[in-house]
Amino acid sequence: CALLLWHREMADGAPLPPGLKKKVVVEELEVGMVIRATVKPDDFVCEGVVYTVDPVTRTLVLYNRVSAESDECSIRLVPKHSITNLQVIGEATEERAKFGEPTPVDDKELEKRERTAMEAMEKAMAALNPRAPKPGQAVFDALAKTMDCAWLDNSVVVLDQVKIDPPYEPDNCLSLDGDQNALDRIRRILANLRKKWHKQRTADGVGGGGEKNPRRHTKAGGDDAAGASAAAA
Repeated sequence: CALLLWHREMADGAPLPPGLKKKVVVEELEVGMVIRATVKPDDFVCEGVVYTVDPVTRTLVLYNRVSAESDECSIRLVPKHSITNLQVIGEATEERAKFGEPTPVDDKELEKRERTAMEAMEKAMAALNPRAPKPGQAVFDALAKTMDCAWLDNSVVVLDQVKIDPPYEPDNCLSLDGDQNALDRIRRILANLRKKWHKQRTADGVGGGGEKNPRRHTKAGGDDAAGASAAAA
C-alpha cells in the first residue's frame, strides 16, 4: 500500500516532497492530505488521511484503510485543542480526497422515511390519553395490539364497531353499527383480559381493587389480547 510505504519512509527520516510544509495548523489542512498529529496529554502520535475538519468544533477527522485490499476504514476524531504538533506527510490527491465520500442521498427516499417516522409518532401519540384512567389505557394498549382502536373522550372505540365506556367492563361495551356478533366478541375478549389481569395482580400480591401500573403490562397485554381474541373467536 502506497500510504503505508510513505509512512515507513517518513518514519525513516525521508524528506518531504517539494511544496509540503513540515508543520501546519488545522486551518491549513486540505481534504486528502496525509498528516501526523501529536496529541496531549501523553504525546500520543496518530497518522491518517484528512477526511474533514468540523467548522464549528475544529475537530479533525482522519481515516485509515484497514488494508490495501479493503474499502473499509477506521475513523479517528482529533480535537484541535489536543494537538501539540501537526505535520503533513503526504500531499492531497484526488483519489484520497474522494475515498470515503458520502453516498449520494435520494431526497425522495429521505422524504419517505420522514413521513413514515412522523406517521409512526402520530400513531403512538394518538394511542395515549392522559385524561383516561389507568384501566382505560391498559384496555386500549392491549386491544390495539391486534385491532384498530381509537379514543373518543375517555371511551375506547374498537374497529369503529364497539365503544367501551369507563370503567371498561364487558357490560360497558356498546355496539356502534348494530353488529351483535362483533359486540359479543369484544365483550368476550375484554372479559378474558380482565380475568388474566386479575390473576396477574393476585400473583403479584395486589389484592382487592388495587390497580397495577398498566404501562408495565404493555407487552403482556398485547400477548393477552392475542390469546383472548383466539379464545373468543
